[in-house]
Amino acid sequence: MATPGEIRIALDLLYEKRRAASTLRELPPELLPEIFAALAGALGAAIPLTLKALKQDPAVGSGVFVTTLTDIFGFAVFLGIASALIERLT
Repeated sequence: MATPGEIRIALDLLYEKRRAASTLRELPPELLPEIFAALAGALGAAIPLTLKALKQDPAVGSGVFVTTLTDIFGFAVFLGIASALIERLT
């Protein structure tokens, strides 16, 4: 498991003013699942709290947002892996 310092370094790399694809390729592969799990956890907690603040039922609205965000991040990871692998083919 990565230490908080390693995760902080990885997050700092993500926020640099470079393309996200090249930044993700620079990260150690063992950190990516932990980063995405932390992001998913934060979004999974923020969405119901936001809906509650808007006086909406969090149980009804959360599923749509969580599914959408999961699909978007999954597709981004798929494209990131594909772009990393396609460079090895050439």
